[in-house]
Amino acid sequence: MLSILPLDTWFFIAVILAYFIYSNWNFTEKKAHESPGILITIGILATFLGIALGLASFDMNDVENSLPTLINGIKTAFWASFVGVACALIIKWRYAFRGVRTKNNQPIPTDSTIDDIVQHLQFSTESIKLLHSTTEKNSISLLAELQKMSSNQSTQLTNIHNAFTEFAKNQTENNSKALIEALKEVIHDFNEKIGEQFGDNFKQLNEAVGKINEWQQQYSLQMREMIEQQTQTTANMQQATQSFAEIMTQSESFTQVAKDIHQTIGAVSSLEKGIEENLKQLAELIESSKTGIPEIERGIMAIIEDVRNGATASATAIENSVYTVTQTLESSTADFSNQMIGSSKTMFDAIRNQNQEMQKSVQQTGTELQEQITRLSQDLTKYMQQHNEDVTNNIVELNRKTEQQVQTLDAALAAALKKSLDSLGQQLGALSSKFVQDYDPLTEKLRDVVRLSENLRG
Repeated sequence: MLSILPLDTWFFIAVILAYFIYSNWNFTEKKAHESPGILITIGILATFLGIALGLASFDMNDVENSLPTLINGIKTAFWASFVGVACALIIKWRYAFRGVRTKNNQPIPTDSTIDDIVQHLQFSTESIKLLHSTTEKNSISLLAELQKMSSNQSTQLTNIHNAFTEFAKNQTENNSKALIEALKEVIHDFNEKIGEQFGDNFKQLNEAVGKINEWQQQYSLQMREMIEQQTQTTANMQQATQSFAEIMTQSESFTQVAKDIHQTIGAVSSLEKGIEENLKQLAELIESSKTGIPEIERGIMAIIEDVRNGATASATAIENSVYTVTQTLESSTADFSNQMIGSSKTMFDAIRNQNQEMQKSVQQTGTELQEQITRLSQDLTKYMQQHNEDVTNNIVELNRKTEQQVQTLDAALAAALKKSLDSLGQQLGALSSKFVQDYDPLTEKLRDVVRLSENLRG
């Protein structure tokens, strides 16, 4: 345990032991009375020096590292005071039990002559004067030392109070700075964790928005194509309308041609009737003459038959042509109507399907976006709650540690101050005991002198 004492403690212990050996080497009356006070004074000097060095090296901003220096100063004070008081007590005990010896190492005899008594009285008178002088000097020195000790103690208490006030102020500032740094670190971690935890969600959201943009572009292209198709369909409808109008116009001309053909057929029928009448007249003429030529009759009949066949064939061909034209017009009109109806229906179905697909796609995209936003909001809310809990826990832990440090510092300062005051009280008690012990032998000697004087007078 002694190996951990500081060097200044060993220095004062060595000084006290050296003076103790010097006092016992040639032990005299003077040394017996002066040595205990000097030893105790050296102990008091070591006490104040140790405490002063400990307080001088004490840093309020670094309490944990400054406490060892203060403790070493207190060790110096206690050990030096202990050794000084112990050595002083040993000298007192030696003087009380063995007394002071002469040069021949013989104790002072008790049975003496009157000359010896007178000599002893003279020596006692000189000793009393010296003792009074020494006592007066020691009293003045002790009073000055006590005043100095009181002033130093007041100064030290003031310094301790100021140091503690400064420490509390610095501790408050340090706690505020530590809290701000902790909040900055937590916010930095919060930003990093947001980037890590929600980066994928934002990435998916950006991809969804990109897909929506692509869909909008594709939808815009499809709408342009539909508009172009509708424009083309409108143009085709207009062209078909014009063609239908032309067909209707041509059908009217076909009707007029049919009417003309019908009139021609009527004219041919009238002509045929006129030819028949002429032939009948010619036959009657031939019959009346009975002298006609049979060949002429056959030729005429053949001509008539050919004319009849030709007219019939022409009428049949014209009738067939008119029927064919009529059927063709009816078929073309029906096909055109069917095509128009089919094209309109197809275009309507395509537009309706496109609108349904567009509505479904918009609804699906909106649902996905809503889910992404909801999930992101939930994750952000959870992380904010956890972040608030972490910050609260850190603040509570920081306050708890600060309170512990303040309590530890208060306890250490209180213990150091108590030890210093106890040591000072012990030293003052030792000084008081020393004065009492110094005056007790003097009082006894004075009583002996008085008794001796009374005996001599008697």
